[in-house]
Amino acid sequence: MFNSYLAKCREYCRYLLNSKYRWSLATVVALILLALVAIFAPAGKELFSETRQEVFTLAEAIHNHYRVRPDYWGLNTQSAIDNKLVPDTLLRGGKVISSMGKEFIIGQDIEGNMVMPGTRQFMISVPNISKSACLGLLTIPVTQEQNLSLTAISLTSENVNTEFTWGGDLALPVSESTAKQYCKNHNTISWVFE
Repeated sequence: MFNSYLAKCREYCRYLLNSKYRWSLATVVALILLALVAIFAPAGKELFSETRQEVFTLAEAIHNHYRVRPDYWGLNTQSAIDNKLVPDTLLRGGKVISSMGKEFIIGQDIEGNMVMPGTRQFMISVPNISKSACLGLLTIPVTQEQNLSLTAISLTSENVNTEFTWGGDLALPVSESTAKQYCKNHNTISWVFE
């Protein structure tokens, strides 16, 4: 019975493909595919919010670990993994991977170099992100609790570094119009924490 039903479906599809209705069939298939993508693809703002929350979760774990120390000496991505500061949900193949699928780099700078003695700041960076991801990540508001340890957001776009600080010329929080000015096709965003 199933084989006869399958044969009828094939025959009907051949009829549609060979008839004047083939464009209608193509349109229906395209609409179904678009609907599936819309249903199953994560929403942009939600994905950016989740990634930004992951940054602040990492920062909180780092703060808690280094709370009894005078500085962040020795901190980098590998030491964060070794000291179990990174949630298991972000670990993939020995790397720290965001919900966006981009690698987090932790350290003194955007290359993830180890924080040296006496340094009281560290960065969590997301390299190689698109313009839309840059806009999304830069413009999500920071909560009052989060902004207590965040000192700056550094953006490197096409080898030009721009720093957004509280009360600076380029102030935090970053507006959408300001983000559009500075986000380019290839970007690295770094959150700088004390």
